[in-house]
Amino acid sequence: MTPLHESLAALCDLAKRRSSIKTLTVASDVFGRVAIEAMQSACAELRKIHDKQLQEHPKLELSYSRGLGRLPRVFWIGAVPSGRTVGNSISATICFAKDGSGMVAGIMTSSLFPSRLHCVQRTALPSFLDVNGTKWETKYNDRFLIPKDFLMSDFSEELFVAHFQHCITQLRRQLRTGIRGA
Repeated sequence: MTPLHESLAALCDLAKRRSSIKTLTVASDVFGRVAIEAMQSACAELRKIHDKQLQEHPKLELSYSRGLGRLPRVFWIGAVPSGRTVGNSISATICFAKDGSGMVAGIMTSSLFPSRLHCVQRTALPSFLDVNGTKWETKYNDRFLIPKDFLMSDFSEELFVAHFQHCITQLRRQLRTGIRGA
Protein backbone atom coordinates (compact mmCIF):
# COMPACT_ATOMS: atom_id res chain seq x y z
CA MET A 1 0.00 0.00 0.00
CA THR A 2 1.38 3.43 -0.94
CA PRO A 3 1.47 6.35 1.52
CA LEU A 4 -1.45 8.02 -0.30
CA HIS A 5 -3.55 4.85 -0.19
CA GLU A 6 -2.71 4.41 3.51
CA SER A 7 -3.69 7.97 4.39
CA LEU A 8 -6.98 7.77 2.46
CA ALA A 9 -7.81 4.40 4.06
CA ALA A 10 -7.03 5.85 7.50
CA LEU A 11 -9.40 8.76 6.83
CA CYS A 12 -12.15 6.36 5.74
CA ASP A 13 -11.68 4.41 8.97
CA LEU A 14 -11.76 7.63 11.01
CA ALA A 15 -14.88 8.80 9.15
CA LYS A 16 -16.64 5.57 10.11
CA ARG A 17 -15.57 5.96 13.74
CA ARG A 18 -16.62 9.64 13.69
CA SER A 19 -20.12 8.76 12.49
CA SER A 20 -20.66 6.54 15.53
CA ILE A 21 -19.83 9.37 17.95
CA LYS A 22 -23.11 11.07 18.72
CA THR A 23 -21.75 13.79 20.99
CA LEU A 24 -19.92 16.88 19.81
CA THR A 25 -16.26 16.10 19.35
CA VAL A 26 -13.74 18.83 20.02
CA ALA A 27 -11.03 19.09 17.36
CA SER A 28 -8.38 19.33 20.08
CA ASP A 29 -9.25 16.05 21.85
CA VAL A 30 -7.30 12.84 21.07
CA PHE A 31 -9.64 11.64 18.30
CA GLY A 32 -9.77 15.15 16.79
CA ARG A 33 -5.99 15.44 16.72
CA VAL A 34 -5.65 12.00 15.09
CA ALA A 35 -8.22 12.93 12.43
CA ILE A 36 -6.54 16.27 11.68
CA GLU A 37 -3.12 14.58 11.46
CA ALA A 38 -4.60 12.07 8.99
CA MET A 39 -6.02 14.88 6.85
CA GLN A 40 -2.67 16.69 6.94
CA SER A 41 -0.92 13.48 5.90
CA ALA A 42 -3.31 12.94 2.98
CA CYS A 43 -2.83 16.58 1.91
CA ALA A 44 0.95 16.12 1.99
CA GLU A 45 0.70 12.99 -0.19
CA LEU A 46 -1.65 14.71 -2.65
CA ARG A 47 0.67 17.71 -2.77
CA LYS A 48 3.61 15.44 -3.71
CA ILE A 49 1.63 14.02 -6.62
CA HIS A 50 -0.11 17.18 -7.83
CA ASP A 51 2.35 19.93 -6.76
CA LYS A 52 3.26 21.11 -10.27
CA GLN A 53 -0.40 21.24 -11.27
CA LEU A 54 -1.35 23.12 -8.08
CA GLN A 55 1.30 25.78 -8.77
CA GLU A 56 0.01 26.65 -12.26
CA HIS A 57 -2.01 29.83 -12.70
CA PRO A 58 -4.39 30.34 -11.02
CA LYS A 59 -2.55 28.87 -8.04
CA LEU A 60 -4.45 26.36 -5.92
CA GLU A 61 -3.93 25.38 -2.29
CA LEU A 62 -4.90 22.16 -0.52
CA SER A 63 -7.03 22.57 2.59
CA TYR A 64 -9.00 20.18 4.77
CA SER A 65 -12.04 20.22 7.03
CA ARG A 66 -11.23 21.60 10.44
CA GLY A 67 -14.64 22.47 11.76
CA LEU A 68 -15.14 25.49 13.98
CA GLY A 69 -13.66 24.17 17.20
CA ARG A 70 -15.54 20.90 16.74
CA LEU A 71 -14.56 18.04 14.50
CA PRO A 72 -16.77 18.06 11.38
CA ARG A 73 -19.21 15.22 10.72
CA VAL A 74 -17.88 14.82 7.16
CA PHE A 75 -14.15 14.96 6.44
CA TRP A 76 -13.01 16.57 3.20
CA ILE A 77 -9.85 17.70 1.43
CA GLY A 78 -10.08 20.39 -1.25
CA ALA A 79 -7.94 22.20 -3.78
CA VAL A 80 -9.10 25.82 -3.71
CA PRO A 81 -7.94 29.05 -5.35
CA SER A 82 -5.27 30.77 -3.27
CA GLY A 83 -6.90 32.93 -0.60
CA ARG A 84 -10.29 31.23 -0.91
CA THR A 85 -12.01 28.46 1.06
CA VAL A 86 -14.18 25.50 0.13
CA GLY A 87 -17.07 27.46 1.66
CA ASN A 88 -16.70 30.48 -0.63
CA SER A 89 -15.41 29.06 -3.91
CA ILE A 90 -15.70 26.09 -6.20
CA SER A 91 -13.06 23.48 -5.44
CA ALA A 92 -11.66 20.11 -6.48
CA THR A 93 -12.77 18.19 -3.40
CA ILE A 94 -12.60 14.74 -1.86
CA CYS A 95 -15.38 14.02 0.66
CA PHE A 96 -15.18 10.91 2.84
CA ALA A 97 -18.31 8.80 3.23
CA LYS A 98 -19.76 8.81 6.71
CA ASP A 99 -19.87 5.00 6.77
CA GLY A 100 -16.15 4.79 5.96
CA SER A 101 -16.68 2.80 2.77
CA GLY A 102 -14.92 5.26 0.48
CA MET A 103 -14.84 8.79 -0.84
CA VAL A 104 -16.29 11.03 -3.55
CA ALA A 105 -13.96 13.17 -5.66
CA GLY A 106 -15.14 15.92 -7.98
CA ILE A 107 -15.58 19.63 -8.39
CA MET A 108 -17.74 20.91 -5.55
CA THR A 109 -19.71 24.15 -5.49
CA SER A 110 -19.73 26.57 -2.58
CA SER A 111 -22.29 26.29 0.19
CA LEU A 112 -22.40 30.06 0.74
CA PHE A 113 -23.11 31.26 -2.79
CA PRO A 114 -25.63 30.04 -5.34
CA SER A 115 -23.89 28.47 -8.31
CA ARG A 116 -24.54 28.80 -12.01
CA LEU A 117 -23.00 25.38 -12.51
CA HIS A 118 -25.13 22.27 -13.02
CA CYS A 119 -24.45 19.80 -10.25
CA VAL A 120 -25.13 16.08 -10.45
CA GLN A 121 -28.08 15.08 -8.29
CA ARG A 122 -26.27 12.14 -6.69
CA THR A 123 -29.15 11.49 -4.29
CA ALA A 124 -31.31 10.57 -7.32
CA LEU A 125 -28.87 7.81 -8.30
CA PRO A 126 -29.65 4.23 -7.34
CA SER A 127 -26.44 3.99 -5.34
CA PHE A 128 -24.05 6.63 -3.98
CA LEU A 129 -21.70 7.25 -1.08
CA ASP A 130 -23.36 9.50 1.50
CA VAL A 131 -21.26 12.58 2.25
CA ASN A 132 -23.98 14.80 3.73
CA GLY A 133 -23.35 16.49 7.04
CA THR A 134 -26.07 17.57 9.44
CA LYS A 135 -26.33 21.28 8.55
CA TRP A 136 -27.39 22.84 5.25
CA GLU A 137 -23.86 24.15 4.60
CA THR A 138 -22.43 20.63 5.00
CA LYS A 139 -24.91 18.88 2.69
CA TYR A 140 -22.37 17.85 0.05
CA ASN A 141 -24.13 15.00 -1.83
CA ASP A 142 -25.70 17.13 -4.56
CA ARG A 143 -23.02 19.84 -4.88
CA PHE A 144 -20.65 17.99 -7.23
CA LEU A 145 -19.75 18.33 -10.88
CA ILE A 146 -18.01 15.27 -12.38
CA PRO A 147 -18.29 13.25 -9.14
CA LYS A 148 -16.76 9.81 -8.91
CA ASP A 149 -17.23 7.42 -6.01
CA PHE A 150 -14.17 5.44 -4.90
CA LEU A 151 -14.84 2.45 -2.68
CA MET A 152 -11.98 1.34 -0.46
CA SER A 153 -12.92 -2.30 -1.08
CA ASP A 154 -11.75 -2.02 -4.71
CA PHE A 155 -9.68 1.18 -4.59
CA SER A 156 -7.47 1.98 -7.58
CA GLU A 157 -4.96 4.68 -6.73
CA GLU A 158 -4.16 5.13 -10.41
CA LEU A 159 -7.81 5.89 -11.26
CA PHE A 160 -8.19 8.10 -8.18
CA VAL A 161 -5.09 10.18 -8.96
CA ALA A 162 -6.12 10.54 -12.62
CA HIS A 163 -9.64 11.64 -11.68
CA PHE A 164 -8.44 14.16 -9.08
CA GLN A 165 -5.99 15.54 -11.64
CA HIS A 166 -8.87 15.85 -14.13
CA CYS A 167 -10.90 17.69 -11.46
CA ILE A 168 -8.06 20.15 -10.87
CA THR A 169 -7.79 20.77 -14.63
CA GLN A 170 -11.55 21.33 -14.94
CA LEU A 171 -11.58 23.56 -11.86
CA ARG A 172 -8.87 25.71 -13.37
CA ARG A 173 -10.90 25.94 -16.60
CA GLN A 174 -13.96 27.08 -14.60
CA LEU A 175 -11.88 29.68 -12.74
CA ARG A 176 -10.49 31.05 -16.00
CA THR A 177 -14.02 31.53 -17.37
CA GLY A 178 -14.90 33.63 -14.34
CA ILE A 179 -17.16 31.26 -12.39
CA ARG A 180 -15.91 31.43 -8.80
CA GLY A 181 -18.73 29.77 -6.93
CA ALA A 182 -21.19 32.63 -7.24
